[in-house]
Order: sequence, then C-alpha cells, then structure tokens
Amino acid sequence: MPAIITVQEVEKSFGPRRVLDGVSFAVDEHDRIGIVGVNGSGKSTLLRMLVEDATALDAAPDAGLITRRRGLSVAYVAQEPRLDPERTVGETLREGLKAHSEALGRLETIGARMADLDGARQDAALAEQAALHHRIEQLGGWEMEHEVRGIAAALALPPVAARIDTLSIGERRRVALGRALLGRPDLLALDEPTNHLDGRSIEWLQGRLAEHAGALLLVTHDRWFLDAVATRIIELDRGRLFTYAGDYVAFLGQQADRLDQEVSREKDRASFVRRELSWIRRGPQARSTKQQARIDRFDAAVASAPTAADRRTGPMVLRLPAGGRLGKTILELRGAGKSLGGRRLFSGLDLIVKPGDRIGVVGPNGAGKTTLVRVLLGLLAPDEGEVVVGLNTRFAFLDQGRADLRDDLTVLEEVAGDHDHVVLEDGPVHVRTFLRMLLFDDSFADTPIGTLSGGERNRVQLAKLLRAGANLLVLDEPTNDLDLMTLGVLEEALCDFPGCAVIVSHDRWFLDRVATGILAFEGEGRVVFYEGDYSSYLARRPAERAPPAEPRPAATVATAGGAGKPRKRSYREKQELEGIEAAITTAEGSVAERERVLSDPAVYRDRGAEVPSLVADLERARREVERLYARWQELDALPS
Repeated sequence: MPAIITVQEVEKSFGPRRVLDGVSFAVDEHDRIGIVGVNGSGKSTLLRMLVEDATALDAAPDAGLITRRRGLSVAYVAQEPRLDPERTVGETLREGLKAHSEALGRLETIGARMADLDGARQDAALAEQAALHHRIEQLGGWEMEHEVRGIAAALALPPVAARIDTLSIGERRRVALGRALLGRPDLLALDEPTNHLDGRSIEWLQGRLAEHAGALLLVTHDRWFLDAVATRIIELDRGRLFTYAGDYVAFLGQQADRLDQEVSREKDRASFVRRELSWIRRGPQARSTKQQARIDRFDAAVASAPTAADRRTGPMVLRLPAGGRLGKTILELRGAGKSLGGRRLFSGLDLIVKPGDRIGVVGPNGAGKTTLVRVLLGLLAPDEGEVVVGLNTRFAFLDQGRADLRDDLTVLEEVAGDHDHVVLEDGPVHVRTFLRMLLFDDSFADTPIGTLSGGERNRVQLAKLLRAGANLLVLDEPTNDLDLMTLGVLEEALCDFPGCAVIVSHDRWFLDRVATGILAFEGEGRVVFYEGDYSSYLARRPAERAPPAEPRPAATVATAGGAGKPRKRSYREKQELEGIEAAITTAEGSVAERERVLSDPAVYRDRGAEVPSLVADLERARREVERLYARWQELDALPS
C-alpha cells in the first residue's frame, strides 16, 4: 500500500525534555492509526508535525525528515481549533467544500467549452470530465446541502447563522470537526475528537469514520472509540515510537509483551554487568584482542543503562482520600424536578444513593446532566420535590469547566494549597508523596504549571480535587484529556474507593469499568435509572430514533383548546406513512441507477451531448429522496 507520509529519524525537544528521539514510520493511504501515550509524551506535537500545522510553534522537527505525497489533501482538527471569528457556522462548514466547489467549477468550464472542441482535444476534455464526475462522487456527490444539514444535526451544532465568536470552545470544536468531515480529505487528523460530544454523536462519528475512504490519524483518550475505529496503534513512550497492528484491545496485549521483554532485557544487562565487574576490577594485564573485545562489551553494557528519563517508573497506584464514614442516609432525590428556560429537564425523579454506588449519568448534550449535578450539590434548588443530604456526607466536586490553575505556581504548590499533608485511610502522607502516587515525580512536582500540556494540567486539577478528601465524589467529565494510563489508574481507584460517586461522562469504556448503575436522560424530561454497568444499560435502553437531518417544528394547528397544540395524524397521512419506506427504496434505486450510468466513461465518449440532461436527472432523483425523507420525519413526528 503506497505511503502518503514518511517519517525518518525525527527528533523534537522542549528544553531538556526530549519527546521524540529518532522516530520513524510511514502512514499509508488507508491507514487508521490511533496515537497513544502518557500526557506530555508528544502525541499532539507529532500530529501537528505530520499535518504541517503552520499555526503551531512546535510543528517543525529539530532533526529528521517528514515527506508527504504531492497534492495530499489534509484536514486537521486541533484541541483548540482556530476559526475565523467573524464567519458564521454555515460559512465555516462550507469551507470544507472547497475541493468540491472547485471540481464543480472546472466541470462547468469544460461543459461550456465542449462545443468548440474536436478530435484529440475533445477526447481529453471528455476524459477530464469523467474524472471530475468520479472526483465529485468521492467528495460526497452533487447535492451537498443535504450533507451539510445532516452533519450539523448529528454533531448538534449551533444554528448556521450563529457567528463563531459567540460559540463556546466545545461548539467551535464541533464546527471544526464538521468542516473537516465535509472535506473528505486524503488524510483526516483528529486530536481528541470525542471531547464535547455526547454519546449519540460519538456513535454517529464512529460510523462516519468507518466510511472515510482516506487515511485517519487519531489522538484520543476514548478507548471504546479507539477500539472501534483504529486498525493500528502507535505508542509514544519516553521519546521512542512503537507500532502495533490491530485495535486497542490487541494493543494492550502486545504492549504488555513488549514491557515484559524490556524488563527481561534490563535484568540480563544488569546481570552481565555484575558478572563482568569483578573481572574488570582485577585489572586484566594483557590487552589481547579477545580481552579488549570483552572490555568493550562491558563498556557498551554500562553505557546502555537507562537514564532517569528513560527508566519506566513502577505502576501508578492511586488511593483516593476518604472523607469519613458515610451515614445511613447518603443522598436522596424525592420526586425532584427542574426546568430551565421554559424547558422541562426532569420531573418526578426518585434516586437513592446506596453505599458503594458509583452512578454514571449519560444523555445528549444539553439534556440537563450538569443541571442535575448542581441540584444534587445544592447549588440549584429543585422546582419540585426535595434533595436529602446525609449528615455525614461530604462532597468533592470536579466541575466540567475546571477551576483555573495559576501558571506561576508549581505543581506541588497548586495541589498543596494551605495543607502539607493528605489524609488517607491508613494515615496522613505528605503532598509530595501523594503526587508520586499519581506518577508526578519530584522534578515534575516542582515544574511551573504554565509549562504543562493540557492533559498534564488536567491531572493536576484532578489531584487538587482528590487531595481535599470526601466520601461522595461528584465528577463532571473527569476523563477529558487524561492519558490512558491515568484513566486506568483512576478507574481502579474509584472501584476501590470506600465512598460513593456520581459521574457525568461520555467515556463509555470508563463507565463500563466503574459504574454500578446508569442514570440516563432519555428525552422529554424522562430520566431512568438502570442497575449495572454501561454494557448492561446498552442492552436494555430503548431504541433511539435517528435524528432528523434538519430540525423541524412539529406540525401544529390552532384549536379551541389552545393554539399550538400538535394535531393528530390524519387517516390519509397514516396511509402515506405506511407506504413511504417503499417509496424511499424505489427513489434510492433510481438514484443508484443514474449514478451507475454516469460512472461509465463510455457515456462521456459516446453520449457526450446527453451528459448535462443525465446529470440534471440525477439531481432531480436525489432531491426526491431528500423530499421523501423530510416528509417521513414530518409524518413520524405527528401523534397517531
């Protein structure tokens, strides 16, 4: 398979820290690569180098060579994308259609000149016309407005008329992702694409990426997503690069084998040095060729000893500080309800938090998950019902927005605050010792916050929260930007935690490991509790209807009982709805037949004069499919 990017002996350092130490690999044209490694290992830096991000200061290697195939089209979605603040959402999305628009424009130019061409020039124009038709199909077909609306709905984007400078960072990331998907590039490079997406949007994105014809480079902490999408894993570990064939689960097994071999090789090296050391100390008198070779082997073994930077630390073990014994009553909701902006988020909600409960809260963005959390914490009062908090219950709250960290403080100073010690179940430990438990070594603990990567900053924020001690943890998206090692350790710590936890998260792997119950927002103010982990919830949740390509208000009529109430589906509309699936199947078959005709190069050679009318027929057929789908959604929204 031909390579589209080749990386040869690339090096990159930030001050004394070398994140890439002579890494080499290639990206093939259909590769689906997940890039993993601990926070600060250089994942985002490597991604920016591969896509040649001109806005990034670290996009150029210190040494080595990166070559790209001529004419390679690339779409890159950064963690904090730079978008034109004065453009609207719709204008930004349509920037992704640049290649499509250029192909259409060139096709129109050729069509206008065709009558003036003859002989070889006409044959060349027909060949280019056929190639352009094929290219337009690769880029999504002829009518792209339908796809723009579909992507906007699937990613829950703001209205297309909204200006970029009015959007949150999460909304800007989703707009940038939509623009990249519309472009259908040769290489799609995504840095943490599932952040700020809800579960339904993540599932949609998995399916969309499965259909992507080009190469995919992916940095993500979402292991469920990574396992579903990636077919090859690249790991950055202490400046070196290791590649593994297969999905995330396959990577875990292969990585364990590699680390076992690494430990075995280091034991063999150390054993050899110890054996040879006594001979070296005796000072061999003669310097024969064999003795000199033996001395050289000893010197090489000593020189190859791992440095402090190279040495892999022991396994991270985290114990969460407990906030004292829980009482008989921990936390209860009794018929609780809450509305915001005239919209009912939940009502009549009953919930009893029991000892050992770790409740995952899931649902679409904007459904009311964070509002529910704030009601639990007493930061918002319920409109109905009550919240009962036990006398011994002590909360610790990790807000999704995250409190700002002071860049001028060190990690140790930020986490410690006014306290030198952290109280664990078996006694107090110094804050520096607590940081070591989170794999913050002493040198890292003394690092200024302002020099840390985004993932490292999140680990500091998490450590700062956990240091306080509590018996009921309330965590709003705790996994955002954490590396895979930290995620695994946090999962183990939560499972061993003697208190309780309420966790809002879209990380399905995390919830599958941690949750003992799922509280699911299912729409229209309905919130349902399911016992068990996330997989158990998936097996029992009600089937979701696919979201419409473009939000439409329900059909309404004024009635004596009050204006604006949804009217019921008429008998004729019931009959229409029953037959509409068959009509859609027929219409889609008509589109497929017209596409088949236009994909034949002979049509452009033998029936060139008919091509414009054939293209027009195809467009009409596609519009009919869109009309039928829209009508189906309209009829389905009416009460029966």
